[in-house]
Amino acid sequence: MNDAVRVPVALPPHITLVTPVWGAEYIRLFCDVVCRSLLAPDNLPAISQRFCCTYHIYTDDEANSHFHSSSFNRLRDLVDLRFHDLGSLTADNKYSTMGAAYNDAVNRASERQSGIIFLNADMIYSNGSFAHLSRLIDLGRRCIEIEGFRADKQAIENILTDRYEDLFTISSAPLVRLALKHIHPISACHLWEKGGGFMPFHTYWTVRTGLLARASHIYPLYLWPRSWNGLIAEKSIDWDLVDRAGLAEIEKYIVQDSQEIFSVELSDVNYWIPPAYPQGASIGVMRSFVAEHCGPENLQRLSRVIRLRTVPDDHLAWKWAEFKSWLWYKAVAENSDTCALVLNTIALKSSHVRKAISWAGQSIRAELASMAVRASAPIKRVAESGREIFRVIAYKYRIGGIPAVRKGIVNQLTLRVPFVRIVSGKYQREGTIGVMRGIGRQVRLRVQKRSN
Repeated sequence: MNDAVRVPVALPPHITLVTPVWGAEYIRLFCDVVCRSLLAPDNLPAISQRFCCTYHIYTDDEANSHFHSSSFNRLRDLVDLRFHDLGSLTADNKYSTMGAAYNDAVNRASERQSGIIFLNADMIYSNGSFAHLSRLIDLGRRCIEIEGFRADKQAIENILTDRYEDLFTISSAPLVRLALKHIHPISACHLWEKGGGFMPFHTYWTVRTGLLARASHIYPLYLWPRSWNGLIAEKSIDWDLVDRAGLAEIEKYIVQDSQEIFSVELSDVNYWIPPAYPQGASIGVMRSFVAEHCGPENLQRLSRVIRLRTVPDDHLAWKWAEFKSWLWYKAVAENSDTCALVLNTIALKSSHVRKAISWAGQSIRAELASMAVRASAPIKRVAESGREIFRVIAYKYRIGGIPAVRKGIVNQLTLRVPFVRIVSGKYQREGTIGVMRGIGRQVRLRVQKRSN
């Protein structure tokens, strides 16, 4: 956590919560899924027990039956619920409509100088997120910004509803694990090393136990402005609202660890936004984006590393990802050609290793699969394990180059198949390549023996 504010802390006299939600499916998702996340014991109850709260719902269908569901009705026991007709706030696209609703809520909050919690109708939260938000408010934070990771709505909803009979009390690590496993195609376009179309507002690097991110435009979960005069978001609340609120830098807080607060935006797997850069990611592309769309506040956000963790560790892989992201930041935000060269060199080496892994994996899997047609059960297990083995090797051994990949193949086969473990012991004096040749030799002998 960032250093605490060293001044007497003032707390907001009131909390305004706001959610724009319209359309039958969007309302269903909010009432039946999102509310079960908000109502988890260390989420919204942690706020409503301490502050007087008014929850403004902007919708085009107040009579929708889902607003009378048991999950939604439980909100009435926590907060003062008020409905508002979207009416004249409806715009040409959904993001403009959401922005208009949020601006109207900011205007209402200004009358009471309230703190504002912005809640998208399709975002769920790990249990404990709002309890931590409450602690940050106690430390004098007037703005808390979070990374908005997008995942497959159908997959996440099905898993959570099967796992939990009532409220979604899932903690951060398993929720991160679910989100990464079911990453939405739009979020995949933020991956720097993936290839293909790229969206530059967030940049991701994969880590064995999570995801590392940097972002220039971040979602404000909570805002208590100092300057209310004419305060609106001209583009969106994650673009320019916070920068107009008159806050000192020490009063702003970016959540850099998912174990504090973690949210997942649920989107239909078929929902798609065309990438801003279909040709893919590059230093040149990011420099152009930064020059055109990022002011000093955005660069300040971009300098922060955000970690989405599936386990609470500081594995060497995190350090490696942090180093690459640091090179990236220096190359992009500070125009360091030296860092750009190093980063591109690393990417080139990684590309060669990935190609070697892919080639080796395809060749060995094909050979094992063809032999396994007439092979004994142990050999079949080798073939069936192939896909998983090489997926593990791709992440676990690629940093060490080709020798590490070869050694990794033997290690992973040895761990998974007893037959290979015996063969490895027989040929280990011949080195890694000898062991691999020995495995192939013994497989062929067993196939020939079985055929005869």
